Amino acid sequence: MASRIQITVQTVLIAGWLVGGLAAQTRYVSDKVGSWTLERHDYSGGMGRSGLSPAEKSRFDAEITALISAIQESKTFNPPMGIEPHAYGNYVAPDEPDQCENQPCIHHPPVFSLDIFLWYYLLTEKGMGLQKFVENEVLIDVNNLTQTLGDTPWAERIRLPDGRLIRYMLRETEARIDGFPVYEHHSGDMRLVLSKRDRAPWIPVTREQLVLALIRERERLNAPLAEAKKSTPPPCGNGYNEWMSHRDERRKATEEAYQVLKKTNPAGAERYRAEMEKMEADTPAQLQEAQARCEAQQKQAAQHAPEQIAPDRIVEPLRAELARMTPAERASPAWYDKESEGPDASGLVAPDAPRAEELVTTNPDFFDRSLPLSDLQVITVDVRSIRRWVQITPTSARKI
Repeated sequence: MASRIQITVQTVLIAGWLVGGLAAQTRYVSDKVGSWTLERHDYSGGMGRSGLSPAEKSRFDAEITALISAIQESKTFNPPMGIEPHAYGNYVAPDEPDQCENQPCIHHPPVFSLDIFLWYYLLTEKGMGLQKFVENEVLIDVNNLTQTLGDTPWAERIRLPDGRLIRYMLRETEARIDGFPVYEHHSGDMRLVLSKRDRAPWIPVTREQLVLALIRERERLNAPLAEAKKSTPPPCGNGYNEWMSHRDERRKATEEAYQVLKKTNPAGAERYRAEMEKMEADTPAQLQEAQARCEAQQKQAAQHAPEQIAPDRIVEPLRAELARMTPAERASPAWYDKESEGPDASGLVAPDAPRAEELVTTNPDFFDRSLPLSDLQVITVDVRSIRRWVQITPTSARKI
C-alpha cells in the first residue's frame, strides 16, 4: 500500500495546490525557493496509550516518517514561485473510544495527524514589500476513523451507547484519484479516503438509533434541571426575627465604638452613629420584603403541575415518534434535516427531502486486526481552502 499511497498523496497535494488559485502566478514572488518546516509532537500521549510494544512503535514511526518524506518530495512544494509548507505532526488518541465493546483494547492501530499549511508570498500593492498568506491547508490523518466522516449535526455530540458519534455522511463526487473516490465534506471542502480494505469505514445510523440517541442526550441535559425543580426548596427562613433578636447587642456595640472614636475623631464618631442608626431603621423593612418575595416565589413554584417539570415531558414527543414507526422504518437508514428538528421532532426526513443528509457512524469492524498494529490501514486527506494573511515589514522582507 505504501507506494500507492505515496503516488496518491502527491497527486492530491498537487490538486490542492492548483485548486488554491495559483494560476495567476505573476502575482507571486517568483524567485523565492520554498522550504519545509516540520514540527512533530506527542501532545496527548497517543502512542503511549495505543498498547504498542517498543518494536511496534518503532515500525509505526518508520511508516509515518516514510509517509512524510513522500509528501515532502512532492513537486507540489517546489513550483517556480515558491511555497513554504509548515507542517504540524502529532501522535494523537482517537476522538472515539476503541471499538472493543467500549472497553480498553490494545488492538486499535495508533493514530497520527499531519496538518500542512501552504504559505505563499506575494508583492504588496505599490511595491511596499511582501505579504505572506496561506490559502490552502492539507490535513492528513492516519488510522483515525472519525476523520473519515463529516461534521456532527448538533452542538451537543450525540453518541450511540458505545460512544460512537453520529455524523453526516460524505457526498461522493464523480472525481477519482488513483482509483480512490473523492468526497465532498459537509462544509464544501474535499476529502479523500485511502484504504485497501474491502469494507467502508462508516455504517448507516438507523432511524431507531437516532431517536434513542436524542432521547438519551435530552434526558442527560435536562435531568439535573428537572431534578432541581422537583426538589423541595429550603425554607425562606425568618431574617427579620433573627435581626430583631440581636437589636440590643448591636446598640450596645455601637455605643461602645462611638465612645472610643469620639475621643480622637468627634466628627467621625457622629457620622458613624448616624449611619448605624439609619441601618437600624432601614433593615427591618428590607428583611420583611425579602422574606415575602421568597414565600411568593415558593408558592408560585408549588402550583406547577408535576408533568411540567418532569424529564418525560421533554422526550415524550420523541418516544411517540418512535412508537409510530414500523419495524422496517426503525431499521432503515436515518436521513436528517437540521431545520426540521425541534422540541417535538427528531429531524428525520425522507431520503428525497430537499435538505436530507444521511447520518452514519464509524464502522467498528473496519480495522483488520490480523494485520500488524504498525500498518497504515486508512489515510484521510483533506484539502481545505482557507485565507490568512501576515504583513511582512521591509526589515523582515530583506531577510527573506
